[in-house]
Amino acid sequence: MGRPKVKLERIEDKTQQIITFSKRRKELFQKAEELSILCDAEVGVLVFSPGKKPFTFGQPSFDSVAERYLALQKEENRRDKVEAEEGSHRDKVEAELAKKWWLDTKVEDLGLNELEEYTVALQELKNNVSSKADEIATSKATPYNFI
Repeated sequence: MGRPKVKLERIEDKTQQIITFSKRRKELFQKAEELSILCDAEVGVLVFSPGKKPFTFGQPSFDSVAERYLALQKEENRRDKVEAEEGSHRDKVEAELAKKWWLDTKVEDLGLNELEEYTVALQELKNNVSSKADEIATSKATPYNFI
């Protein structure tokens, strides 16, 4: 028939806490060992008792699992740092390129697609300059209304 389900709630009695912790810790470590055996997985479990004492289980050993995890974290941190530095460098290069005057571009070095884009950009610039010149000319020709 099985055991009746126990409602999970905090155990207030300190002695009972220690007894329950010891039983459950053993069960937890057994389950971790089963997982390791069945799935050929490396497992590391760290548990602190109510008295703040650490207990560990590891397969093959807790230290080897912890070292592997920490090495992975260091590698991820290093990769993130490299990506951030590359992004920063890319931003600086793009900012430098944006500062360059458009007339500094050597037309001889451009490919067909780049030349077409350059032509479109120059045409847009010509239209913008022409519009601005017309706007200025119109505003100077119109007398100001003074009251």
